Amino acid sequence: MKKFCGIQKRLYFCTQRASPASRKNSALRGGFLFFILFTMMKNIYLKPFLTCDAQIALLKSRGMLFYDEIKASHLLKYISYYRFSGYWYPLLDNKQLHIFKPNSYFETALCLYKFDSELRKLITSEFRHHLSHWKSLLLVLFHVCTKI
Repeated sequence: MKKFCGIQKRLYFCTQRASPASRKNSALRGGFLFFILFTMMKNIYLKPFLTCDAQIALLKSRGMLFYDEIKASHLLKYISYYRFSGYWYPLLDNKQLHIFKPNSYFETALCLYKFDSELRKLITSEFRHHLSHWKSLLLVLFHVCTKI
């Protein structure tokens, strides 16, 4: 059987079982964990933790309006304030002071979030479709080239 650019070796390597953790690997993982914790401890966060109700009160004080505060609280709990904040950025009047334009509703930002989520799903599925198409073409080309 021919060897195709070392692919057989790589396939064999990928099918092998993982070796048990050695002392060296454990030490490296422990050192990495220490590094992550140490760098995180150096960062001093000045913003206090806010509950979902406090986040809604903060948004209200900045001029955002709500149709349903209970739903907004639920969404802030599961999506998170900082992830969601990018979607109300177009609603800001003063971006330095974080003051919202008149008639800026939380639900408008929610619609932008849902639109972005659906668009991302469509693009990802199309990308996956085209990627599998190109993979199959490459496999056919690889098969034809190895027959020569």
